[in-house]
Parts: sequence; structure tokens; C-alpha cells
Amino acid sequence: MPSREEPTRCLLLLDTEVDERRLISAIAARAGWSVVGAQDQEELVESLVAHAKRVIGAEWAAVVSMDEGTVIAAEGPIPSAPWLLAFVAGSQESARVTAGEAGAEDLVWTPLPAARLALVLGRDGTAYRARERRQVAALGRIVDTRFRELARARARMNHPSCAPR
Repeated sequence: MPSREEPTRCLLLLDTEVDERRLISAIAARAGWSVVGAQDQEELVESLVAHAKRVIGAEWAAVVSMDEGTVIAAEGPIPSAPWLLAFVAGSQESARVTAGEAGAEDLVWTPLPAARLALVLGRDGTAYRARERRQVAALGRIVDTRFRELARARARMNHPSCAPR
């Protein structure tokens, strides 16, 4: 059975430089807070997997692409990509499973619709509590919002009016 740390309070940083994030992380750590931040989608996905696995106390965590059918990022001994995709696809068919009210006891997932991804976490035989399922859903909503913000920022940066003259 994996060791489970008690979840800490988390501070989500958006649009911070690496040096700023390090300074804020050091200050926050003294107060018992963890810091999660990301500048782009790749960094956001990697941060999400590491943070979710640690805070929720999962044995493994993975982010899967619903369009490509691949694992984008993972930590721990994850099931195969086809198995993860089948689990998410099957779970989407039930409103109760999607809401986190039912489903496999040792698996939890949340959609990230803005990026067409899903976060899936698992333990070996240890059931997730309702509070943990709600935490994963909340984390998914936060990260999905960040994906939308990154897409808007990228669109603004790529707009012809922003091009150098």
C-alpha cells in the first residue's frame, strides 16, 4: 500500500517566471503550502500529474489524450493507454460516474474538456473517499480553466496585429 501524505493547501500560480515561482514556492513551503504553476500546456500537464498523484495519495496518475488515444504524461505504474481510454469512455456514459458519485472504488478521473484530455488516478485496492473525488474534480476544473486561458493567450500572441512590423 502506498504511503499517503496528508494533502496540503495549494497555491496555483499563473503566468509567473521560473525564478519568481521558486521564490514564492520557498516562502509558501514555510507556511505549509505547495505551489503549482505552469507557463504552457506541456508544463501544465506535467505539473498536474505530479501534484494530483501527491496530493490525492494515488499510486499512479496519468493524463490521456481523448483525440490521439495516447498517454500524454504519467507517474507510477499506469495501466495501458487503451485500458485508460476504455475506462474514461465507459465512465462518460454514466452521469453518476462522471459526477464522482459511483464507479470503481480505487480509480478516479476528471475530464479536461478544453484540451480534450482526461486525468486518471488509481490506487491498488484502497478506495477513494468522496472528499478525494471532489478534490480531483475541483483540480480538473482549475486546470481546464488554465488550458482555456493559455489558448486565449496563444491566440492573442499569434494574431496579425501582434506581429512585428
